[in-house]
Amino acid sequence: MGKKAKKKAVAPPSTAAENGHVAGNGSSAAVYKDVAPDSTTPNFELRGMQKWISNYKSKRPGVEVLQRQIDQWMADYDARELQAKKDREAADAEDGWTVVVAKTGRKKTTDDSGIAVGAVSAEAAEDRGNKKRKKKENSALDFYRFQRHEARRNELLELQQRFEEDKKRVARLKAARKFRPF
Repeated sequence: MGKKAKKKAVAPPSTAAENGHVAGNGSSAAVYKDVAPDSTTPNFELRGMQKWISNYKSKRPGVEVLQRQIDQWMADYDARELQAKKDREAADAEDGWTVVVAKTGRKKTTDDSGIAVGAVSAEAAEDRGNKKRKKKENSALDFYRFQRHEARRNELLELQQRFEEDKKRVARLKAARKFRPF
């Protein structure tokens, strides 16, 4: 055993109890003496968990500060978008284009008596309502595609039959020499 083992400097147990910092599980009683975090101490420096916590808090501002930053960013963004829109419109105007913006929808105003002013005429509204009702009735009757095809085919057959009947009637009138088409 020619080599001598080096011993660590260990503080007496009373010092460890005073500071409350004992490293390890207590078997190798290495004690680290820390200065209590105190801003009045000269050359104050945070260490370990306290440093992490302070870094975390400094990177994340409070709700009010964050709201102010967001509001400022949104105001800047809106200003940039408005300026970009004006620039596009100016460029289009320089090229000779006229930008036309279509109005959507119609005004729905009523008179004092409850009558719609500037609205669709009553006949047109009624006609539109009748068309919708007919469409609903037809869609209820002809739900399946084959039913719609059959209905269309039947209508065409009826038209062909009427046409043939009209042709026969015209031929009879011509034969009787009483044909007057107008």
